[in-house]
Amino acid sequence: MKTKISMFVAAALMVLLATSCKKTETKVEILGCTDPMSSTYNPMATINDGSCQYNGKVVFWINKNVYGITVTINGQMGYITKYYQDYNPTCGSDGCATFTLPVGSYSFHATNNSLDWNGNISITSNGCSPMLLKN
Repeated sequence: MKTKISMFVAAALMVLLATSCKKTETKVEILGCTDPMSSTYNPMATINDGSCQYNGKVVFWINKNVYGITVTINGQMGYITKYYQDYNPTCGSDGCATFTLPVGSYSFHATNNSLDWNGNISITSNGCSPMLLKN
């Protein structure tokens, strides 16, 4: 009987030692933007902290033979150096003034030697807003 109790005590001690030596993993929580569609995405973030910001684009273009147009929006300048008569250009098209800006509404000013344009444009998340300058 004494041997059975000793064996039981020894087994209990081994279980106790084995479980007390286990490492406990602690999960590191990293705050940040967890949305891959955001311009401020943090692939290491595990908790979304509300810091996600989104951008969109605007393309300024003209459909008449008018050159040398300078476009100013949100303190940035771009230039229209080509006109599109047969189709509408897309963001990034050659000769257009394309801007990438945070989502929101903006005022713009465009000018060349003889013409002026002023207006407002809304930038949408991950979108492309076309702006035809009409004369």
